[in-house]
Amino acid sequence: GAEEKENSPKRIKKRRHCKNQVLSLVPILRICITTIISSLVMNKLNLSISSEVGNIVKVENFIESFGDTFGLKPELFGKISLPVIEAVNNAILSGNKLSPDKKVCLEAWKEKDKFYVSVQDEGEGFDYTNIPDPTLPDNIEKVAGRGLYVMKTLSDELLFENNGAKVTLVFNL
Repeated sequence: GAEEKENSPKRIKKRRHCKNQVLSLVPILRICITTIISSLVMNKLNLSISSEVGNIVKVENFIESFGDTFGLKPELFGKISLPVIEAVNNAILSGNKLSPDKKVCLEAWKEKDKFYVSVQDEGEGFDYTNIPDPTLPDNIEKVAGRGLYVMKTLSDELLFENNGAKVTLVFNL
């Protein structure tokens, strides 16, 4: 009766199908678990926002959490917050072109005597090798390049990836 139904070819095929579905999830789950564990071990903070200028408040709150999470000195707040906010503004306005369905992702972590904040948008990137110096007389009136200048000046190192769609600010502690 019940045992025959349990071992019918249809039930066996269905169990095999379910098992294969579960097994197909294993690599994805392994990546997710590894990411979660590395975030816990590496003590990383992440924030993802839609590309709306009003979300800068969320970024400011995210930056404020750095002190407690990473044990950063309060005097570093200004040095870190302005270039990070500039990077997010660039990502929202220039990278994602104010498209609310596109995300800006931030990640912050500390390694030894350095603190890192990366900002990534879903845009095409830009030519970061050809940024006009906004302090030169010919460029004083131009708006372009000022945010990047602030980012370069206040961070100790500025790294570009993904054709400029991702920027990592590095601060020496």
